Amino acid sequence: MRYKVGGSLTYDEPTYVKRQADEAIYTTLRQGEYCTVFNAHQMGKSSLLVRTLHRLQDQGYRCATLDMSLLGTEDVTPEQWYVGIVAELCWQFDITLDVLSWWQAQSSLSYVHRLNRFIREILLGKQPYQNICIFIDEIDSILNLSFAVDDFLMMIRYCYNQRGLVPDFQRLAFALFGTMTPAELVQDKQQLSFNIGIPIPLTGFSLAEAMPLATGLAPSPDQSMDHLRAILDWTQGQPFLTQKLCRLVAESSESVVAVVQEQVINNWERQDEPEHLKTISNYLLCHPYMTGRLLGIYQQVLLSEEPLSEEPLSEEPLSKKTPETVKATPVYVDGSPEQLELLLSGLVIKAGRYLRVKNPIYQAVFNHAWVTRQLEHLRPYAVPFQVWLDSGQTDRTQLLTDLTLQEALAWAQDKQLSDLDYRFLNASQRRAQQTIEEALVTEKIERQEIERWLHVTEAARNLLEKARRQARRQSQHYRLASKQLAFISSGVAIALLLIRLTGLCQPLEWAGLDLFFQQRPVATLSTRVSILTIDEPDIQSIGQYPFSDQTLTEILMALEHHQPRVIGLDIFRDLPVEPGYAILTQQFKQMPHLIGIEKVVGTQIAPPPPLVETDRVGMADQIVDADGRVRRMLLSLRQDGELRLGLALKLALVYLKEQGIQPERLANNQIQLGKARLVPFQPNDGGYVRADAGGYQILLNYRGTRAQFPTFSLQDLLADTVEGDLIRDRIVLIGAIAPTVNDLAATPYNGVLTPKRRDMAGVTIHANMVDQLVSAALDGRPVLRTWSTGYEWLSLLLSTAVGAMLGNLRRLRWVGLSVVGTAILLIMGAFLLFYGGWWIPWVPMMVSVAVAAAVVIVEINRQVHMRELQQVMRYILAVADQNPVISKLALEYMNQGGDVT
Repeated sequence: MRYKVGGSLTYDEPTYVKRQADEAIYTTLRQGEYCTVFNAHQMGKSSLLVRTLHRLQDQGYRCATLDMSLLGTEDVTPEQWYVGIVAELCWQFDITLDVLSWWQAQSSLSYVHRLNRFIREILLGKQPYQNICIFIDEIDSILNLSFAVDDFLMMIRYCYNQRGLVPDFQRLAFALFGTMTPAELVQDKQQLSFNIGIPIPLTGFSLAEAMPLATGLAPSPDQSMDHLRAILDWTQGQPFLTQKLCRLVAESSESVVAVVQEQVINNWERQDEPEHLKTISNYLLCHPYMTGRLLGIYQQVLLSEEPLSEEPLSEEPLSKKTPETVKATPVYVDGSPEQLELLLSGLVIKAGRYLRVKNPIYQAVFNHAWVTRQLEHLRPYAVPFQVWLDSGQTDRTQLLTDLTLQEALAWAQDKQLSDLDYRFLNASQRRAQQTIEEALVTEKIERQEIERWLHVTEAARNLLEKARRQARRQSQHYRLASKQLAFISSGVAIALLLIRLTGLCQPLEWAGLDLFFQQRPVATLSTRVSILTIDEPDIQSIGQYPFSDQTLTEILMALEHHQPRVIGLDIFRDLPVEPGYAILTQQFKQMPHLIGIEKVVGTQIAPPPPLVETDRVGMADQIVDADGRVRRMLLSLRQDGELRLGLALKLALVYLKEQGIQPERLANNQIQLGKARLVPFQPNDGGYVRADAGGYQILLNYRGTRAQFPTFSLQDLLADTVEGDLIRDRIVLIGAIAPTVNDLAATPYNGVLTPKRRDMAGVTIHANMVDQLVSAALDGRPVLRTWSTGYEWLSLLLSTAVGAMLGNLRRLRWVGLSVVGTAILLIMGAFLLFYGGWWIPWVPMMVSVAVAAAVVIVEINRQVHMRELQQVMRYILAVADQNPVISKLALEYMNQGGDVT
């Protein structure tokens, strides 16, 4: 028989030993559960994986193996690592997919989200009704990555948790194999732990399980069984050692004992091929901060399994204990990280409640001598110890002291050290005791000297404190003069004006305006403007978007039936959408009160041709501020010598014409429209700084969101269920509000104090614009206005003056309350003015009050501090003739800024 040593056994290998773990993992995965197989190196994990994979495939499962060590650990990037997983799964599951193109198409998602989408939509989606199992081998390789992959593990747990919500995930199972503990999987301990998966224990071969290995050990069956028993006595069923000994015994004519001694234990470093014992040794010695502790625990395990000296225990200190007198106490299993690492090395196993060496081979190789040698290399005091030895044990300067001595004693507590180690530690303890005694004598002398100076320093402190109290009493009512307040307020005002001119205050002022819009009382429902909305259900009922010309004709005819005064078609219609273009053209001609739209700024979109001939077209262009919000409306724009009117103005003029209202041009390019006077927007109006004022713009005074306008859906119109009063004699705007049409824009109603977005449909913005113009012309509703530049500068100067006077109150409590009260009054006044149609610079004014008050307080404290220093120095110098030492010491305290309280 051929015995294979090292590497994975094939699924049909005759020497494969079937253990309880085979049935446990097979049954668990068949039940759809997740599994974890965490154990020491060379315990047969990979062979178990291969065997289980083929058993599941025979039952119709689709299986794949991800070897984490093959994905790379050093130069691999996170993206390469995740792409490697997707590519490997596609190859093993025969999935035809351009992995790189698919991956780049998901670039808006995180790496782990892309992997989850691949598993959900492609792996599970393209293999319906197919049970899938993914084996992840060498999972401990992730600990060597330069980046954390906790999200990958959390994704596996997500797949596990989704089984109760998404039935497809019930067809997916994972099995993790590696040499680590579950606690080591997740590096970020603030995340939830990886606490899923049924652990599958791996034990050594029992005699009954190892029976397939007996064939070939000896000529006769009885001799083969004797050899197998002897081998298992030496290896305790350790898979690698058992296979290796079987091969060595089968190839040798000597006894099992001789083979073990000559070909395994003797000169084991040279004969350890393939490596096994070296693997255990390297595992123990590769932990820079834990190796000493691991060796110490293992040393105790060794002692607990060997006969103890019959000498009675003594009460000698640690430094006088020798290996023969150390009590061999069994090592109780406590689940500590050190014990878990020792178990993962494979050197020890749990035997009931205690640890013991796994087998006699390990006990013979990793014996007391080996442990002692390793501990000598780990001495925390190796350098001073060697110098002490080289000096003939006479160099006392190398002895340990203080913390280094305590650390060395703690390190040596559970270890067997050499006589020289104990002698070095004893000498260090004696020297530490002498040092303490010398320090006590020195301390007594120093205490007497300190007591002599105590009364001097106390007198100096009392003198300084008395001088300071007197200086504080004289300065407690100090205030700045009027000229100083005027200078400070002017300086602060000029600084804030310069800052405001740079545009840095512009976002704050916009935010203040938006906040007023949001806090303003909700307006009543508009009585002149209605909105015909096109939402997702409308598009789905029609079956296409944009609608065909025939469908649009039916919509216009249904709307015309209710006799609106003017219709605004907020839908681009530059090209025919057959069928029905001829009918739509005829309908356009029969509706003189229908206004279409065009786009003239940037990428141009032509209006419907039939409406151009009769000048029934308005611009749909919006003016967007730097923060992406619409706060202004474009009434008109001259382009190529032709004056083009905005959709809102076009609709308003048609509506007002029947009321007998026509626009009148006034001086300074102002327009009188009924009761409203329109003043063109300037680049620095309100909170704006050097804004683009092209065309004829005005500030947009929103009526509100879509809730402030009567609306009805396209389905309701076509079903003739709309009340006629919502349309008759009104301005009706037709536009899409469906998210898929993407005709949305940010407005002042988007969140200011929160990131919540409430984008408004373009048709709703146009409704606000036309409602503002019509309501202003007929009802005198305020048009949003701003102060002139002179008034703004004057308001800023006055607010800094108020802030300076408040700061002159000096007491922080009163100043704070006054500044907060002033700010509240300022905000309330600004809000009342806004309600009346005025946008004033209240944000810079509020900032100027606070800044001016703070500057005044700082300046008062600076001047008071200088005055108090001068007064304290004069007081101390006045008593210098009577107590020169005390006065000099008090001055030293004052120069150092010492606290005398």
